[in-house]
Amino acid sequence: SQWQGGASATCAETWGAFPPVGGAPEWLSTPTESQQLSSDIPYTYLAANLIRQGVVDASSCADGGLTPEGGVNQCGLEAARPAVTQWQNQFDELILTTAQQTAVPARLLKNLFARESQFWPGSFQGMDDTGLGQLTENGADTTLFWNSSFFEQFCPFVLSEETCGNGYVNIKEEERAELRRALVGSVNATCENCPLRIDLPQANYSVGVFAHSMIANCEQT
Repeated sequence: SQWQGGASATCAETWGAFPPVGGAPEWLSTPTESQQLSSDIPYTYLAANLIRQGVVDASSCADGGLTPEGGVNQCGLEAARPAVTQWQNQFDELILTTAQQTAVPARLLKNLFARESQFWPGSFQGMDDTGLGQLTENGADTTLFWNSSFFEQFCPFVLSEETCGNGYVNIKEEERAELRRALVGSVNATCENCPLRIDLPQANYSVGVFAHSMIANCEQT
């Protein structure tokens, strides 16, 4: 109640801690315009996926721009640069809106997606991690257990309202497992019948899920 400054990040309120004198560092900030989140990093995993899905024509490169291991060679990376830049910035407006709604810093959220998936929102080579922020069932458990308001919002999409009213910790383990699987599935934008095999509306939806997941991790910490 003593805080007289502007809106502070979610974790500051969770921990009852004032932001640092002079403001938070840039990586924990939220700009006023989505253009300020723009980046042009030459992500290799993203480039390889864009070539593989036909977004980028790298036919003039050796081996079509890809390495035998499924990565991207230097020629393919250069051919993919414009598409890589466009792709990594397409979520910026949504990231900014989500940050304003949840108080999770926009730069932190974008950096999470950059580190975890390079903005390719599917599953990684058959691993259990999935989506822009690479959620696992353990991560889903943390989200549903520690972010009660999100649990109350998400649970009725999967289970009855009566069951959800008991709270995550009080429902049967098989029901918790069903919720965890549903939450992981909700951020997995892999779609065999979609253009580029990616369901972009599903990826857009997942941005908010990952913000609430970060809030849950803040509560747990």
